[in-house]
Amino acid sequence: MRDARALTMSIVNLLGLIGLAVGLYQRRRGYWMIAVYLAAVALPYALLQPTSRYIYLAYGFLAFLAVEALVTGGRYALGRFGPGTAR
Repeated sequence: MRDARALTMSIVNLLGLIGLAVGLYQRRRGYWMIAVYLAAVALPYALLQPTSRYIYLAYGFLAFLAVEALVTGGRYALGRFGPGTAR
């Protein structure tokens, strides 16, 4: 059970970072503030305490960004592999 929880949190964190990268690449408004917040919260704990004890400080933002990454990826896939339009 503990392994499944850790795997879920790792996947959400990874997708959240991908969503943040996509948002920054697309120059979406406000994403730079989220990046600064996540860096300010995560960096001291990552350097000094390599445990996920304080992940709850950033988990909400990362979960939002993970959903954003899934939605953006779904839209891309539908646009690329979906039904075409007549030209």
